Amino acid sequence: MSFYLIKSHRSEILKKVASEHKELNDSRLSWLNKYLNILSQRDKYWLVFIIVVALLLILTIVQFDAFTYIVLQKKSAEILIDQRTSNVATIISMTLAVIGLLLSNLAVKDNQTYKLLFVNSKLYLIIYYTLSVIFCLIIISTLRDTVEPPFYQRLVVAGTYLALFILIGIGYLFRTIINFTNAGKIQSTLSEQLMIEAKQNLRIVLISKYSQVQFQQFLADNGIQSLENSFINDRQISGATGLTSELLIYDINFKKLKLKLDGRSDFSKPHYYSRKLHINMITKDYNNFIWPVMNETVTDRMDFTECFTLKKTSSVMAKSDEYKIYFDNKLKEYAAEGKQNKVDEILSIYADLYILNMKYD
Repeated sequence: MSFYLIKSHRSEILKKVASEHKELNDSRLSWLNKYLNILSQRDKYWLVFIIVVALLLILTIVQFDAFTYIVLQKKSAEILIDQRTSNVATIISMTLAVIGLLLSNLAVKDNQTYKLLFVNSKLYLIIYYTLSVIFCLIIISTLRDTVEPPFYQRLVVAGTYLALFILIGIGYLFRTIINFTNAGKIQSTLSEQLMIEAKQNLRIVLISKYSQVQFQQFLADNGIQSLENSFINDRQISGATGLTSELLIYDINFKKLKLKLDGRSDFSKPHYYSRKLHINMITKDYNNFIWPVMNETVTDRMDFTECFTLKKTSSVMAKSDEYKIYFDNKLKEYAAEGKQNKVDEILSIYADLYILNMKYD
């Protein structure tokens, strides 16, 4: 493999995992669901508000063909905006009352179920979106004598379109919550989340594995031997330097790394790599993984930092065991209570999980 021709090692590895292990890939709509889940977080109200305001301005300023069929006089627009504001406020108050009633009738009431419900139903997103639209409608109503009539009419039409999406959101919200009043639906959804979690963990493992294999192959092709295959150990290696700060290896630039290795001052001295680096690895050894210390000149130590894209450790693709822990706890609980049917149900789920993991062991 011509490693120096690879523009982005990370992109190549992600493509390799996606093409060779399609079973682990996300569904086509999962990217949309991921963004909606981000917006559904409790602390993302400000982002939802910004998006709603931006949509209102875009729908008002940009002349869409669908808007040209709606003609409003200024007086009609003023009446319409007041009615829409009142309608939306009534809808949200009734919705919250119905949600409270439905939540009190959930088939399974525990923290994980409530958390999953809030995520799947996009509850926070829908509430934040509705409140943001109400805010915009109130502002539009207030500006009736300030904004010029043609622009004001377009504002009213844009606000009406935004209000229509509230009905779609509330319909989706009710449908999701009603499903959670069925114990079988909840168990099915939790099982699905467990498999999604397992697949995501396997993807992370494979990304690290394939990256490490390519990194080792690259070093071998450039005459750098593995410390494990040599007759020396760490204590015999000279040139150890102080550890740098711990960072995440986000990407590896093989082209720059090859130029560095080709530029070393002494080719006769054997060199060894002591760490098998790969993307998505948190380490301090991104600059001192080759021993003895490799020099560009007799005195200048070679710096490998620029050969890696380094980020804060918070950017790591971390594996999750949230749903695995949940099912483990439920298994212990059902076993202690003597609920054999429930135990068998979880063991059946674990069998599917085991088969999935064995495929990539």
